[in-house]
Amino acid sequence: MSEFQKKNPLRKFRYLLGNGQNWLLKRSKWVVATSIALFVILSLGLTQLKFLLLLDDLIDPDFKTYTELRTLNSEFDDTYNLTLFLRDRGGNSLKMGEICDIWRWVQKISDSRGDIKSIFTTLDARLASDKSGVLKYEFLLDPTCDSPESWVTEEQELSLQKSPWKNLLASRDGNEFVASFYLIPTNEGSRFGAFDTKVVSQIQSRLESSVLPQHTNLEARWGGTATY
Repeated sequence: MSEFQKKNPLRKFRYLLGNGQNWLLKRSKWVVATSIALFVILSLGLTQLKFLLLLDDLIDPDFKTYTELRTLNSEFDDTYNLTLFLRDRGGNSLKMGEICDIWRWVQKISDSRGDIKSIFTTLDARLASDKSGVLKYEFLLDPTCDSPESWVTEEQELSLQKSPWKNLLASRDGNEFVASFYLIPTNEGSRFGAFDTKVVSQIQSRLESSVLPQHTNLEARWGGTATY
């Protein structure tokens, strides 16, 4: 490089760029092979990459109902949920003993964890009724696990079929037990919030080590935003 080129930044840049191009041209096979290898490595990594897309992410902040949506989310605060669906593999109705064991397991989860905000199950469905001039908000299904014969009456089953909960907290045939776990958001993560992903695997592991070994006829399916 001449003294003139050293004193002129533009010429110096052009000189270095030219040398770089010459170096790459002389090693074209090596450059191509390296590029392919990097592409393959990055592609393998992308298969493990997952995104949690919320409805908030897909709506333009300038859209007229965006503010109302954010307000709705803050009031209900149920962004991160893990929903469990338990049913008999043969499609049979769940037995009283199975229902009670599942219910006890849910209660233990609720009592032992501080990272779950609330749990809502099929047995938590309520219906408002007016009895003798008194407005009551009673459970639709109120099992007593100590006395199986008093679990669900025909009247209770009929109430569930006619209620808004029919296909929300039970399957169409009524043979599923549903439990929704609402997770407490953490302060870390993106501006859309975050939750501790370990909670999901821990809840699943506890189910697999307690309820499922006792009732091998049951199968579990998971859903909700926390399962992405």
